[in-house]
Amino acid sequence: MYYLAFFLNYCPLLEHKINHLLSIRQSNIFIYCDRKQKTINTVQDFLEIIYSSANLPWLIYSSSQEISHILLQSLTLDKISFNNIDYVLSWLSENSTWSIISWGGNNIRFNSFVFISKDQSLRNLFINISPNTMDIQDMDYISHIPQTNLLISQYDVLEKFTDSTKVITFHQDQNIGNRVGNACDCDKNKPWIITTSFDEDEEDSEPHFLWKEGQLSYHFIQNFDFTIYNQRMSVGSPQVGIYEPDDKQSFISMLKIESSEPDTLIVVPQNTNIELLKNLLSKTEGHPLYETFSYLSYLDDILKTTNWLYVINSNFTCYGDYTYSLFVSRDNTLVRKLNELNIDDDYQFISCF
Repeated sequence: MYYLAFFLNYCPLLEHKINHLLSIRQSNIFIYCDRKQKTINTVQDFLEIIYSSANLPWLIYSSSQEISHILLQSLTLDKISFNNIDYVLSWLSENSTWSIISWGGNNIRFNSFVFISKDQSLRNLFINISPNTMDIQDMDYISHIPQTNLLISQYDVLEKFTDSTKVITFHQDQNIGNRVGNACDCDKNKPWIITTSFDEDEEDSEPHFLWKEGQLSYHFIQNFDFTIYNQRMSVGSPQVGIYEPDDKQSFISMLKIESSEPDTLIVVPQNTNIELLKNLLSKTEGHPLYETFSYLSYLDDILKTTNWLYVINSNFTCYGDYTYSLFVSRDNTLVRKLNELNIDDDYQFISCF
């Protein structure tokens, strides 16, 4: 058995935690990156390596056990798989007292790290040695995101982590929604698409561009407002609509998007509690003055709100990011099914949390 804790990779958080580990260490601490191993004596030692190694994977650990570069390569985007993830996490738990490994790929909203140990008390110590909620400040001091939760999740793993994971991230350009539609049996269990609202009865209100182009069959359920807060002050009350596709092909077509619009595009099972949805969206949806850092910050809120949730084009900042997706489910079976479906598409698994 081993124990995990996943964190969003905000550097000041990692600095604080490594600094505490250095102050209580009973053995040497090493960093491995780009096929080089170095002893860490100060926080600056590992920061220099991480910053100078661009987006290469890295590993911090408390053992002199020799590390093979193949271990880290098995988690790169072209090789990563559920099997590789289970192998790497298990190997690290067996061969070091504790370890921390970069995780989630290079997309800013998924970029993270995970703490691994066979000792539950060490995992709990790492979680608690410094606050896991911080103000997020970008390097240009333009964006300020107050009091952001950076602890994503924690797991007590009996054998395989992927038998427990509730979150999967992936990239897909074409047939967006087809995989989720199959995994969640959306032909029988019609989902709700929640996105920027429009009123079909008003002349100046039009559906999204690609909705007008397709032959779609769907039902409008309702509109609702939610309030976005910045340090408990209201900074906006956007309105979204709930639309229920009548068949899987309409579902897939309704998830086709142009550029980085709309701002909100999520899918949940029908009859999800709307008051809980309002509360969730008030935290997860961005605002020009208050941008949410990552949906992963609100994993507990998501799991309390709905049985599953599929997010497209949210919190993503770079051109083309709208093809990155996040799927969360209380039921690990759905996560595994989505990943294992034998569908001829351009699906690319990124990571799980």
